[in-house]
Amino acid sequence: MSLCVIGVAAAAVLPAKADSVSFDRNLYYGMRNDTDVTALQEFLTDQGIYSGPITGNFLSLTLQAVKKFQAQYGITPVSGYFGPLTRAKANEILASQAQVLAPQVPEQVTTTVPAPAAPTAPTITAELGTLLQARIGSISKQVYSLQILFSKWKKNRPAPTPVPAPTPTPTPAPTPAPTSTPPAPTPTPTPAPTSTPPAPAPTPAPTSTPPAPTPAPTPAPTSTPPAPAPTSTPPAPTPTPPPTTLQWGAYVGDRLTDAATLESLVGKPMNMQAIFVGWGSSDGPFPSEYGSTVRDKGKTLVIFWEQYGTTLDAINAGQFDAYMQQFAAAAKTYGGPVILAPFHEMNGNWDPWDGTVGNNTPAKVIAAWRRVHDAFVNVPNVKFAWDVNNESVPDTTANAIGVYYPGDAYVDYVGVDGFNFGSPWQTFGQVFDSAMNQLKTYNKPIYIFSMACAPGLQKAAWITEGLGTRVKNYPNIAGWVWFNQNKEKDWRVNSDSASLEAFKAVLP
Repeated sequence: MSLCVIGVAAAAVLPAKADSVSFDRNLYYGMRNDTDVTALQEFLTDQGIYSGPITGNFLSLTLQAVKKFQAQYGITPVSGYFGPLTRAKANEILASQAQVLAPQVPEQVTTTVPAPAAPTAPTITAELGTLLQARIGSISKQVYSLQILFSKWKKNRPAPTPVPAPTPTPTPAPTPAPTSTPPAPTPTPTPAPTSTPPAPAPTPAPTSTPPAPTPAPTPAPTSTPPAPAPTSTPPAPTPTPPPTTLQWGAYVGDRLTDAATLESLVGKPMNMQAIFVGWGSSDGPFPSEYGSTVRDKGKTLVIFWEQYGTTLDAINAGQFDAYMQQFAAAAKTYGGPVILAPFHEMNGNWDPWDGTVGNNTPAKVIAAWRRVHDAFVNVPNVKFAWDVNNESVPDTTANAIGVYYPGDAYVDYVGVDGFNFGSPWQTFGQVFDSAMNQLKTYNKPIYIFSMACAPGLQKAAWITEGLGTRVKNYPNIAGWVWFNQNKEKDWRVNSDSASLEAFKAVLP
């Protein structure tokens, strides 16, 4: 999306490009190999704000550049999250640039040249130069993407048995987005519900008695708490029973039509829709735009609330209490069922909130979790999901799944993320059995909050055996969420026709 003008021909071509380019997705820290992130980096480069490589990866350099852009145009707080308000300002700049460039058509330039033949050579040279630059840039990006994929291939080779990893290199689950997705990710529409819509939430408690935990036992006040974390644990609430019918959902992407596309493809509406929301978003305290497409369709909104752009110490020191209270108030106004998963995959060292990163500890993670939870004591439509990775990275006693559990009073659901990367191939049981055996000890409803299988001849059988049979035999299982993206692997259910048919056959 470079806006530099090269010769007469470039001035003629670029107005159409600038006019056609706009940012229609929320972009956030952690996104990788994304064409819109590439466009954002090119845009920020043209603005003189970003000086890093054009990679398509939204990492620290891009985050800092977005923060500079927000500060320059008075978008507060300066968080580095490229959401609706920030996108609007960027699109406004693009539109104004397109209007400035639009009058520069070749005919006007030609009429000002005394000798008609003279500009011919420069024009052709500029056109060829522009084409060569574009081709070279494209090839460079492809080479970089291959390097990234090769690096991920080397990292994502889980052992076939749960043996401690020989190297601290993580085996990251896909970065959602969230998308995101994420985070706040772009709203996703949902088709009209069937005559008998799915259960609006995965919590099946009777309407006369709200699902546990009851907000009252929580020790924190509704106002911004001065203490960094509760000093005592309130009594454990009555366990929430799992739904009588498995709930299913998916992370479908960030565009408005993505949810409807998947539901049309599989022939059944989801019970849950997952999104990724960035912490401290400058573009709204809560993704309320999902009201018409999720809440009003009787679905549960699953939010992976990603604490990028901050630290556990800052959260525990109360620096984000006001933001959390604002988010909680907006969630209450939203009114629909929400499953909130903060600090997800906290036992994997690819995220900055992992207990082994920097000066973090599991105790700090627990304190931050409780502080976040306490901000929602008067928001009964929000339930908290403790979501771990299926394997701890590093696989040490200090980073074991159990050391991160914040206590029964702070958790409504427990869950796990797990993926069959295919190198080597893992069965459904090899991916999930170990973690599920640990999660059942908490006596909470269990969700597989993020899952998928690499493409291959065995993918259809993996879906059939895993979601058709094995998942139903796990104690306390309440539902699952499919990560439907073509990312590190082609995780989509329609990566081949056999997998799509298998997926349609196992939907609850």
